[in-house]
Amino acid sequence: MEFLMTYGWAILVLLAVIGALYLSGVFTPTDRLPTTCTFPSGSGFTCTQIYVNPSAYVSLDVGQGSMDVITVTSIGCGTSANPIMVPLSPAVVINPGGHALVTNSSGFPCSGASPPQFNGYVVLAYTIEGSPLARTVTAKVTAPIRDANPGYVTPLPGEITYLPYTIDSRYNYYLSSNLTTGSNGIIVTGPGNGSTIDCQGHSITGPGNTSSYYGIYVAGADNMTIRNCYVFGFSYGIYLHPSSYSLVTANTVRNNMLAIGVDARSVSGTTTNNNITNNDCSYNQNYGINIYTDAYNTFVSGNNCSNEVTYQGIVNTECYTSTISNNIACVSYSSAIYCAASSQSGSGNKCSAVSCSGVTCSSGCP
Repeated sequence: MEFLMTYGWAILVLLAVIGALYLSGVFTPTDRLPTTCTFPSGSGFTCTQIYVNPSAYVSLDVGQGSMDVITVTSIGCGTSANPIMVPLSPAVVINPGGHALVTNSSGFPCSGASPPQFNGYVVLAYTIEGSPLARTVTAKVTAPIRDANPGYVTPLPGEITYLPYTIDSRYNYYLSSNLTTGSNGIIVTGPGNGSTIDCQGHSITGPGNTSSYYGIYVAGADNMTIRNCYVFGFSYGIYLHPSSYSLVTANTVRNNMLAIGVDARSVSGTTTNNNITNNDCSYNQNYGINIYTDAYNTFVSGNNCSNEVTYQGIVNTECYTSTISNNIACVSYSSAIYCAASSQSGSGNKCSAVSCSGVTCSSGCP
């Protein structure tokens, strides 16, 4: 009794401190906290992973099941269902049936987020291809707030940390650092259908443009998105062979033998309806963009394919019904844009010379 009278108050204070620490989550590892991310039923949107860092910025892998291309233009996050919206630059494109990483890595973080766990809402503003109507969709989320230090947290699924790397399952893949390889870079096989490769401004560097290796090689996977990659020093920078309904956008592909190729030769499968947009394909040895035999309905727009050392900026070789518009191709070769087949169309290009029936090109090269 004398012991309890003497030390009882200290024991009570200790128990109170332990209880407060327990409620604050100190004794609960963040990898054991519940994680949920749910869009409304019938919205067509899904969320396969979510991550909130200690600065309260959120990243989520968003999928969509429609037959249309959806562009996410801004994101908001907070304990309110009406958070401050942050424009995404560049906007995130999600192909039909595909998915992509969407993050508010700058601007306003998630309001009201405090460790160990965030409970609130993520709001996405988006448009559907062919419609100017702005739309929104809201996900209810519960996610642990985790230290982003790779030494503390296992990298999220989909992070590419080494080369060569093979993608053989559908997911959102991304780079968090520059990577170098002595052979191929990233190879995507058929089971990787619908995946996204977002280098997030990081580079993939190969052994040199005479090496016969590929920077990013899509071998039989459709509905791919490849964006924000710097690809240097390969025989083939980015190569679709075969692939359909894929998007290659906002990449810088230089110092390769060929920057971007779309091909259906010597393989089974169809190559059709691919979009090659807004890429920098300058300063390669042979070609900027080459659309090969039996590749149908390729859309080539907004690319800069200038200063290729040997040949053309944009080549369309015996392929069908391509659209080549609003590109820049300034080379010393006789034709900056060359087509070996008919049924091509396009306008708004600036080039040093054009030899492509149906495609127009204005001067404007230095």
